[in-house]
Amino acid sequence: MSTIARRALMTKVAITGFVAGVFDRMRTDDRGQGAVEYVGIIIGVSILLAAVIAGMNGVGGTILQRLEEVVGNLGT
Repeated sequence: MSTIARRALMTKVAITGFVAGVFDRMRTDDRGQGAVEYVGIIIGVSILLAAVIAGMNGVGGTILQRLEEVVGNLGT
């Protein structure tokens, strides 16, 4: 086997190993995934609450006032 062919084969093996390793790390690396899921849940619940409050005419104002009171009292 010539030197050029040997180097080409070694390069191919190295690149194939690197690409396989990248895909393996992508499949098993789930660091930070929990935080993203919690943020998604919080945003979804917020949108749902906003839609429910906007849909209720008289009751929505009362619920909004109570929520403002509860949030305002959290710091004290």
